[in-house]
Amino acid sequence: MWMERLAARSELHGTDIDADALDWAAQHFPYVQFHRNAELPPLPYPDGHFDLVFSCSVFTHIDERHQDLWLAELRRITKPGGYLLLSVHGERAFRHIEAVARNDGRDTAQWAPTLETRGILFVEDDGWAGVFPDWYHSTFHAPWYVFAHWGRDLTIRAFLPRRNLDFQDYVLLERPSVDRPVDPPLVPPVADLEARLTAIEQSSSWRLARVLSRIIRLGPTRRDPSRRQ
Repeated sequence: MWMERLAARSELHGTDIDADALDWAAQHFPYVQFHRNAELPPLPYPDGHFDLVFSCSVFTHIDERHQDLWLAELRRITKPGGYLLLSVHGERAFRHIEAVARNDGRDTAQWAPTLETRGILFVEDDGWAGVFPDWYHSTFHAPWYVFAHWGRDLTIRAFLPRRNLDFQDYVLLERPSVDRPVDPPLVPPVADLEARLTAIEQSSSWRLARVLSRIIRLGPTRRDPSRRQ
């Protein structure tokens, strides 16, 4: 197995809040060091410890406060110049889950307007009420929110729609080699996005250019850029 070969020359760690899942993983992947984390940070790892942090279908379920805390923690444990690969519920997931909820008779009238204006939608009435904690339900992200909010102190290297099982989107981020002041979480004006798009096109980063082009067409143009998140 490729992970076992990788473990022979690298440290592999896994962390989760689910004890049963960790027990199963420990039995099947004995070469990985597992840890059960709490609802909130910190994790038991030193600063700048990991070359790569991978998180699948976690930020798709936690509310904005928990996301901000965990983004900061994942940034802390990633080495300068290291990468984070995180998944989000984007347009495809939103349309699918919205249709299912509507067919179940739930009121979804404010889902799309909230996602469009705030950039993030946390749905508590998702069928899991009473099963999971209040902070863990269904979360959706607009691409412009990811660029504006997550890109404050992490560099977004790629936004890959539907690359996770043709359903969730992947975001590849890099921790800058030199720390910089964290900007307030403001949605950038369209002019700024256009300038970023021009710079990206000139550097031939086609993935980001394609995504930012879509953001300019569909995202912040209908939004008040002075509103804080």
